[in-house]
Amino acid sequence: TLKGPNYCCLETVLLAAIYTYLSLASRSTQAPVMRLSSALLAITAREALRVVAGEEQVPFTDTTNNEHVDTPLDVAIIGAGAAGSSSAYHLAQFAREADVPINITLFDRNPYIGGRSTTVNVYDDPTEPVELGASIFVEVNQILLNATRAFNLSTTDDDDEDSSIIPGAALAIWDGNTFLYQQTTAKTWWETAKLLWKYGPLSPLRTHSLQKSTITSFLHLYSSPHFPFESLTSAAAQVGLLPAATNVTGEDYLRAHGVGEKFAREVVQAATRVNYAQNLRWIHGVEAMVCLAAEGAMAVKGGNWRVFDAMVGDAGAGRMLGWEVVGVEEGRGDGYTVRFREVGAAVDGSGEDSSLPSSSSSEVDDDDEESDSTQLQPQHQHHQSQDFDTIILAAPYQSLNLTLTPSTLLTHTPSPIPYVSLHVTLFTTPHLLSPTFFNLSPNDPAPRTILTTLPPHEEPGQGNSSCGSPGFFSISLIRSLRSPGKRGRKEYLYKIFSPERVSGEFLSRLLGVDEGEGEGEGEGRLDHGKEEEEEEEEEEEEEVLNQGHITWLHRKLWHSYPYETPRDAFEPIRLSRGGSSGKGEEGGGGGSGGGSGSGIWYTGGMESFISTMETNALMGRNVARLVVDEWVAGLSERDGGLSFWGERERK
Repeated sequence: TLKGPNYCCLETVLLAAIYTYLSLASRSTQAPVMRLSSALLAITAREALRVVAGEEQVPFTDTTNNEHVDTPLDVAIIGAGAAGSSSAYHLAQFAREADVPINITLFDRNPYIGGRSTTVNVYDDPTEPVELGASIFVEVNQILLNATRAFNLSTTDDDDEDSSIIPGAALAIWDGNTFLYQQTTAKTWWETAKLLWKYGPLSPLRTHSLQKSTITSFLHLYSSPHFPFESLTSAAAQVGLLPAATNVTGEDYLRAHGVGEKFAREVVQAATRVNYAQNLRWIHGVEAMVCLAAEGAMAVKGGNWRVFDAMVGDAGAGRMLGWEVVGVEEGRGDGYTVRFREVGAAVDGSGEDSSLPSSSSSEVDDDDEESDSTQLQPQHQHHQSQDFDTIILAAPYQSLNLTLTPSTLLTHTPSPIPYVSLHVTLFTTPHLLSPTFFNLSPNDPAPRTILTTLPPHEEPGQGNSSCGSPGFFSISLIRSLRSPGKRGRKEYLYKIFSPERVSGEFLSRLLGVDEGEGEGEGEGRLDHGKEEEEEEEEEEEEEVLNQGHITWLHRKLWHSYPYETPRDAFEPIRLSRGGSSGKGEEGGGGGSGGGSGSGIWYTGGMESFISTMETNALMGRNVARLVVDEWVAGLSERDGGLSFWGERERK
């Protein structure tokens, strides 16, 4: 390859030599050769004049190559939660850095961005949002933390400024009968000393060390040489987490590192239950350690969904919110045709949907980022369609209900995995929790946040049996606030995580406003959702509301996260490759074998590894990097094939 200052002149001389040869040859050959030589002469003369004039000479390149550079990659993202929003954000970023055009369209059947990160407004007051789903992230969550800074989003540690004057321990662990551990105030040396005194120094220190090393190993996935990773299974193995931590239970993982059974069951299991509604015997080691990574916990003021909304806005992505993708068809060449229908109007993620002051509201959402709300029904059955080069499935495959044409479109179909059905109950009340509900003296205030674990001799259940004798996973006092309808009286906002729907009777007993009923052990604690009792339950709930003991109530049934059972493999990231003809050869989205970013990609494998906002955002970023890298590589490959003088230099 000729380079340097003499490149242009040498090119001109070479072309002149070719012309001279062809001119001589044309005297004894056919006319077409003369026409070719004349064309070369014209080009040579033009370039020679440019050299004399001091202009930069451009190597002779097929002009159709410009179509490849100018035609954008069209990407459809299905699911507008953490993974989908992050995919859009990072696709736009990486494409800008590579100086290549891209069009992004984001679909979600829900009318808001954020997936499981969404808020509702207490008392129907927009100034009082509360997280209904993913509540916090921590300081090691690089993507979320950097995004809050990039978008100037204010964060809070979510501690109630008024909490110090509310009686009761800040946090306690309950086994359904007694409090095993209480933390009186925020973490201090005294609280640490109490913990070490109760459990000994070795188990807490070993657990802390194991948690740190596990998280450090995971963080290697953010950078080279592990990022971007084409296989999550391989990447987890390369950083030392598979099979050592993913293919064993949390119980065995802790035991293997010298952590005592009592500390594991009482403290670590309380963390796995509040975070994932699962016991240590059934959750894998990595996820158990993630539950303990709570340093620097924070939330975005107004709702964590604002991070993902800002990501999509920064990406300039088209928002097809309230539109359900119903099918994907193999298109001409490398591309795909996406069919979709409208199911609802778009709103933001602030929860201005169904919660009403002094009343009850409830809703059911499907598995993940693109959840299937029962409130959203198709407005009409008319399907629309649009062509794309690349599709990113950013929701659990089992929740998408896609019709694929042909049915063999995917080279791999993700296997269904069971998700936790988690009931979230938010309510406001002028009462604090009843001490007698927790077998305390009436004069002893109940703790403000209560986590649960199992008593020593109770076998830890799995699936729907995970909760056990405590009857709920956690009860938290979120904050105090002023009621708008009671002359501004002070009230308390609580959140309950439970495996079943919380009944009105349970709430009455929890608050100590109906102590005379349901006094038998375990009776009336939770409603098990029997159809024949529905009418009675509604009457109970209405009575509690009418009496003013509960002034606002909101219910939500999430399919919140997978059952994180031990495993030695995770779903592939790429489910299909594009073809080798059609738009890919015409400058849109493909190259030989789909090696230019085209194809169908999947973020859902991360859910069975670590299910958090941050990890889903990481998988979105990872897929975005893979797509853009292939797209750029495909452009360079095609330029090399079409350029007369060789590969074009790129940024």
